[in-house]
Amino acid sequence: MKKVKYGKTEKGVQRYKDIKTGKITLEEYQRPDLYTKFYAILLYINGLSFRRVGEIIGVDNTSVLKWYKKFSHLFQLDETVDLNQTFEDVEVDEMFTYLKKKTKNFTSGLQFTNKRIK
Repeated sequence: MKKVKYGKTEKGVQRYKDIKTGKITLEEYQRPDLYTKFYAILLYINGLSFRRVGEIIGVDNTSVLKWYKKFSHLFQLDETVDLNQTFEDVEVDEMFTYLKKKTKNFTSGLQFTNKRIK
């Protein structure tokens, strides 16, 4: 069975065509192993957002969320979480998403000013 490349899908997955049968197949997807899933959870526990962890590992952020829900009980997080903890750094990506939902006016870094009342 000889295969040749036959273009890519919109998402960038390689297509292959079997020369004898003419059947078109897609490149096989390799699922992340257990080590990768645990690494993603550790990155999230250490302060990165689900979106950022997904970008680093190369998966969707919802996959990271599902892994966290499935395996977080193994890390005994209840004992290590300090509820009075303060943060000095905030990821701009999360802050922008939050602010975008709250405001209808978008500016390019311009300062909001109050109108003068005459």
